[in-house]
Amino acid sequence: MSDEKNVVQLRPKTADPEERQRRAQDKAEYRAKGYEGEWLFFLNSDAEELGIEPVLLKQLIQAQVRENKKQADALKAEQRRAEERAAAARKEEERKRKEYKKISTLPRAEREPELADVARRFDAPVEEVAAEYTECIGDKT
Repeated sequence: MSDEKNVVQLRPKTADPEERQRRAQDKAEYRAKGYEGEWLFFLNSDAEELGIEPVLLKQLIQAQVRENKKQADALKAEQRRAEERAAAARKEEERKRKEYKKISTLPRAEREPELADVARRFDAPVEEVAAEYTECIGDKT
């Protein structure tokens, strides 16, 4: 029913070296994303499909696994640093609130110099500290 003229080759069996390398790299990236060690089960069949030596494909996959691990470690480290920055910011806000509560117990005449002292300690503009104080305590100096 079918003859050679009607057969459409979707993927040519012979590809140029760049295309073969790209396919091998794509397969290595795909297998490296799977479960740890899963790629070993498919190594020979994938290498045969790509027309390369299993040793070469194994090296490509192992390099990709190392790169994925390196990227995951870097992402975890960045997330940890972000969490540490957020914790430090929360701690500083809590310290400011404690300072504001102490200042609120002082007579009105003594509040402004204390707010200036807090601004100096937290290295912030006095106006900003006064606005935060008003927002936190709800009392104007």
